[in-house]
Amino acid sequence: MGEEVLDGVEVSRSANEKLKLCIHCFQSIHANALRCHHCSSFQDWRRKLNLSNTLLALLVAFVSVSTVAVQTVSSVTQKKYSKTEVMYVGSQQATLSFSVFNEGNRSAIIDRIQINFETEDAQRSVQTILMTGTFSVFPDTPLTILAQPILVEMYNDTCDLTTDDLVSTSISVELQEYKKPRQQISLPLSIDEFELILSSTKQALSQAQRMPNNVIELEC
Repeated sequence: MGEEVLDGVEVSRSANEKLKLCIHCFQSIHANALRCHHCSSFQDWRRKLNLSNTLLALLVAFVSVSTVAVQTVSSVTQKKYSKTEVMYVGSQQATLSFSVFNEGNRSAIIDRIQINFETEDAQRSVQTILMTGTFSVFPDTPLTILAQPILVEMYNDTCDLTTDDLVSTSISVELQEYKKPRQQISLPLSIDEFELILSSTKQALSQAQRMPNNVIELEC
């Protein structure tokens, strides 16, 4: 029987025990051992995955740098554009609701919405206010716009208008997309809905006139 020290403990081995040499440290180990108890290296297929810490660190660094490089090249070569869809959702009293979505990768701008109506004798338009300033439409970010008519302007433009005079009504939206000429998008608006908006506007104006110290100049 032979004796061997394993992790500080003296171990006796049988004379008939089959041994083999570790493929890394060349110390004697059991013939069926999957891992060397001297150097902890694997003896089967896993030995091929036994990378040094330095090599592993280099591989991780290489992958990280390659990922950043690919992202940088992709951002440079990617087409820059904005693709904006505007939908008229409906109205509640004198407030018009719009849903806007930009499928591109650059922002777009909406800075004016107006109601257009055509009569039998001439075409006239009424501008609706978009709160203040402009609306930026960011990529992949749904936007809801609530627009209300400018009461006095709408009244002055429609006070002598009868529903029988109307031929057609529509909504136009001024849109500025990335590196494109300014464009007008036309959205459908029924005559019946236009009449409801007009009626709500006149009611709101009548309420505003009854407020104290509120001077409103009307043309008709």
